[in-house]
Amino acid sequence: MSNIGRREFIALASGTVLAVPLAALGNAQPGQPLIAWLSPGTKQASMANSVEPFLKGMQDNGYIEGRDFEMVYRFSEGYQEQLPTLSEEVVRLNPAL
Repeated sequence: MSNIGRREFIALASGTVLAVPLAALGNAQPGQPLIAWLSPGTKQASMANSVEPFLKGMQDNGYIEGRDFEMVYRFSEGYQEQLPTLSEEVVRLNPAL
């Protein structure tokens, strides 16, 4: 966790959704945001319990993944020791919040 603070790490490790410019990945469509999802849990549990309800809420408000925004996902699969590396990866995307 060399370049991120304790608060940022805690926020990221708790499954925070981060909006970052898609341009940060080099394959951007101008104006289309990228949402990075980081979860300390397994992919299966996180998708069912958090990601799918989030995407449903976005859809209910008129936002469709792939049309209005792009998503990237990172899951530690329960291996807490992977969270610092995954957090740094997400932070390198230069999140807006």
